[in-house]
Amino acid sequence: MRFWYAIDREHPWQRRFIAIGAGIGGGLIYLIGVMMLQMLKEPPPPPVDEETEIRVSPRKSDAAPK
Repeated sequence: MRFWYAIDREHPWQRRFIAIGAGIGGGLIYLIGVMMLQMLKEPPPPPVDEETEIRVSPRKSDAAPK
């Protein structure tokens, strides 16, 4: 925070604008980080409907033993 002392005390609005800009910048970094984490999460598996009928038929190579 040494740059904070480089700003003249006679310009309080300059200090306020820098503080506001730092707050907005920090908030934007936080939002981008949250959005990136949401994108990197693995999507949940699709819901399995218990009422659907699943049929399995044997392959021809498995049906006729040699």
